[in-house]
Amino acid sequence: MQFALRDQATAGNPVSTVLRLNNVGVTNGIFQATLDFGTNVWNGDARWLGISVRNAGSQAAFTLLVPSQQVP
Repeated sequence: MQFALRDQATAGNPVSTVLRLNNVGVTNGIFQATLDFGTNVWNGDARWLGISVRNAGSQAAFTLLVPSQQVP
């Protein structure tokens, strides 16, 4: 899985580096991941979390899940 923060829900600009976590377990569409984008991305502006996935061990491109999720 890949995770990135953006400044808009769709077609937004990235405001973080991409975090990649390998072998995240998913059961019935539910997963848990601990993410640390640092402190520089939190300036009071709205942020959306983009999540991209691919099968474990695959070299295929990641597929972006839509919609992005707003971070409260």
